[in-house]
Amino acid sequence: TVGSTLARFGAQVTLVQPVRPSVEPWNAVVFGLHAQRGKESVLLDLRSEQGQEVLWRLVAGAAVITMNGTDQQLDALGLNEARLNEINPRLILVQLDAWGGPRRGPKSDHLGYVDLAQAATGVLSRFGGGPE
Repeated sequence: TVGSTLARFGAQVTLVQPVRPSVEPWNAVVFGLHAQRGKESVLLDLRSEQGQEVLWRLVAGAAVITMNGTDQQLDALGLNEARLNEINPRLILVQLDAWGGPRRGPKSDHLGYVDLAQAATGVLSRFGGGPE
């Protein structure tokens, strides 16, 4: 992930996790070992006033923020570019999504991550998969 790569190069990376997990813990163990390497973690309820206050303090002191989610998810939490830049005008914002980024398409509102995008585009078949 972007965060674990930055951590390998010496950045202090704080991973904001939801209080209620978005996936079952037994499904996230292997991914978590890889993707969360080198990161500090904080559990926040971003739907609560206290969680938002802590988040905005983190944003104020951050150099870079990476986010993965649909525009609708991020907007519902107040995590849009205008609000983030209001709190920290020097902030570098990296919004990652599996289906198009700033270019809108038929799957722009669908959740996803790199493995799904690679499978959907056929890239995985180039690396040892596919029918025999």
